[in-house]
Amino acid sequence: MIRATLNKEISNTDPINERELSKLLMYKEKLEDVFSFLPIIKYKKPINKTQKPLKYFKFKGSSEQLESIYNFLMHKDYSKEFFIKDVSFERFQDCFSGNKVKSKINWISQQPILRLTIIKLKKYNLIAKKDMWQKTRDTFLHKGKEFSAENISKNNAINPLMENKINEFFKDF
Repeated sequence: MIRATLNKEISNTDPINERELSKLLMYKEKLEDVFSFLPIIKYKKPINKTQKPLKYFKFKGSSEQLESIYNFLMHKDYSKEFFIKDVSFERFQDCFSGNKVKSKINWISQQPILRLTIIKLKKYNLIAKKDMWQKTRDTFLHKGKEFSAENISKNNAINPLMENKINEFFKDF
């Protein structure tokens, strides 16, 4: 008995006899012949049909407007409720640069308020309407969790007081 691999090298594999080794070598040659006739196939990672390419907001207003929106959402002098927190203005600004978002903004308020905020941004031409719900999904988390673009687009049960507060804020844009 000898110890060998398919490449006829001495190794620490289980012992096999000469007959078994010759059979393995014959199968190896046949497999190599078969593989030589196969075309070279490049592996492409399958794309989930429901998964769409990521899209991002490009803010069309001024930097002063964006900072005002940031301050409103961070509740600086506007409301008693936080909409977002632990987000620097620079990070917030990056999320509206049109470039890939490095880390999503965690929306901690109700999802319909996020929906209304996005609608107001679109109404005042501060963002493009195209793919706005997909961009919302790709820019924000809701209370630390992912959400679907379809879910945010249909979720409109908003507290009337919060709706008034948002409408009041955006009326000067």
